[in-house]
Amino acid sequence: MKIAIVVAMQKELDLLLPHISDIVKSEKGRFIVYHGQMAGCEIIAMQSGIGKVNSALALQCMLNDFAPDLVINTGVAGGTGRAGILDVVVGSRVAYHDVWCGPGTVPGQASGCPQFFEPPCGLLDIPALDPAGGVIHGLIASGDIFVASSEETERIRGLYPDVAAV
Repeated sequence: MKIAIVVAMQKELDLLLPHISDIVKSEKGRFIVYHGQMAGCEIIAMQSGIGKVNSALALQCMLNDFAPDLVINTGVAGGTGRAGILDVVVGSRVAYHDVWCGPGTVPGQASGCPQFFEPPCGLLDIPALDPAGGVIHGLIASGDIFVASSEETERIRGLYPDVAAV
């Protein structure tokens, strides 16, 4: 299986790379790509930079150049009461917390998109992601701001009472 992993920040990439063996480093446009192996899978890892636009650009590069079977967007997140420090949260659903397309639209839902994005069928059944092993499955609310205050966390919980991480 060919897996693409996108991270936003260097510190996230630094935590990931030691787990990838036989790394070959190359450049694709403005991105540095790390190609290697992990747990019998072909891994293509890339740091996108912070924000949805950077993430989308990196992902498009990965899709065009490597045609992965699975894409994982991983990194640090903030807890909302369900998840704490060093907990692993896997998105059973992902939603925007910073999108509003104007009157008559749903806060958190980009125009023409679903309110919630879900992983491919069966992905959450992978043994390494088993909640019995301490992995939290839940809603991840994503946005282009760092949530650094209890007021901002409460605003997001107002949109999504069941949010596990932001």
